[in-house]
Amino acid sequence: NPEEPKARLGALRKAIETNADMVLWTDPDSDRPAVAVKKVPSKKAENLEDYDSFNGNQQLAILMDYLVEELKSMAREESLADDETRTHLARRAALLVANFGKVFAAASLVSADLMKIIARNAGIQVTETLVGFKYIGDEIEKRSKVIQQLAGITEVDWQNLTNLQKVELGLQYSEVFLFGGEESLGALSSDGPHDKDA
Repeated sequence: NPEEPKARLGALRKAIETNADMVLWTDPDSDRPAVAVKKVPSKKAENLEDYDSFNGNQQLAILMDYLVEELKSMAREESLADDETRTHLARRAALLVANFGKVFAAASLVSADLMKIIARNAGIQVTETLVGFKYIGDEIEKRSKVIQQLAGITEVDWQNLTNLQKVELGLQYSEVFLFGGEESLGALSSDGPHDKDA
């Protein structure tokens, strides 16, 4: 389990030996990723203190900040493009940013507040759940069922929609899921399998 500092030691020692800038770990079923980065990339790594090894709460904050900033950047690019050059991804980003009030993130109650603060400062709603990733999945599923019912589509039809179509329907009938996570290194940024995914 990469939550445990001892589980990271072997890879960090190898990182020192090879002067790696970044170290990535996952647990055996690859649903708990962990990250460490060299504090000074231009300096040769000589000991463990040359790396910052992030805990789950730090990773959640970094990921949330990245998602918000990347969506905003893509939305700005989309607004400058003509109809022929707009991509589904850029259009989806623009829709999400323009409707952050109908976008939600989810985190367990025991997760630290920084990820939640970053989301709320962007105008994104935050749903707090009980501990266990299934509760985050339940929040995603609850909203998709509302959308399916109000839009008059089946589960199969929902699964066959593009991400852009799901965003459009989510904004029309409910809320759109952006990101979820727990302090135990679990995170999710899709509406696919409702479980943490490295």
